[in-house]
Amino acid sequence: IENLILPHTLTIINDSEFYQNSLKSIIISSNVETIGEYAFYECPLKSINIPASVKAINKAAFMNCSSLATITFSKGSMLTKICGGKGFLSHGEKYYYGAFANCTALTSIEIPANVEIIEEAAFKNCTALTTVTFENNSSLKTICGATYDYSYYGGAFSDCISLISIEIPASVETIEAAAFKGCSKLATVTFEKGSQLKTIAGDSYDGAFSDCTALTSIEIPASVETIEA
Repeated sequence: IENLILPHTLTIINDSEFYQNSLKSIIISSNVETIGEYAFYECPLKSINIPASVKAINKAAFMNCSSLATITFSKGSMLTKICGGKGFLSHGEKYYYGAFANCTALTSIEIPANVEIIEEAAFKNCTALTTVTFENNSSLKTICGATYDYSYYGGAFSDCISLISIEIPASVETIEAAAFKGCSKLATVTFEKGSQLKTIAGDSYDGAFSDCTALTSIEIPASVETIEA
């Protein structure tokens, strides 16, 4: 099955529902509230419209969808979190599972206003992503990050090597370790007027903006209390 229209009675897309399926297009009904873990993992989708009813996009939901070039959120989106995380396999191998990690065809994204958290590795390794914007009156509080050691990390936007600039919404209070690590073309980081940022985090492995080698200047908001390792 390459094309699918989901029924209006559907409210949940379960975990792994279309895992490694052949779907190239899908219409998600306007009553769906949750997109489960690994729901569309490695599907050859080219575009997706997320209905306003969706409140959570769970970890790895669209991970490895390497043809996914366009993500659109319907007006009035109720989305509150874009999930992700990190872990270890049974034999000790490290891995990450961001909702849109490794979507290497994605060029731009606008984060809906109701999103409060972008979790670990959510957009990690989206190598074509040049533009990240936030809807007006953003509620975003945390841009997450995570590190395992010197060579492995899972920042929300880590390794987005085409990202050139970003304006952090005023509502953001924490930018975690490795959040933008490896964004080698990131030349401009600005903070929206009235910034409530408290912490620019880091640990013994990586800082929030580690290896952002194109960044030439930055103005830290007056609200910042801590700049970590």
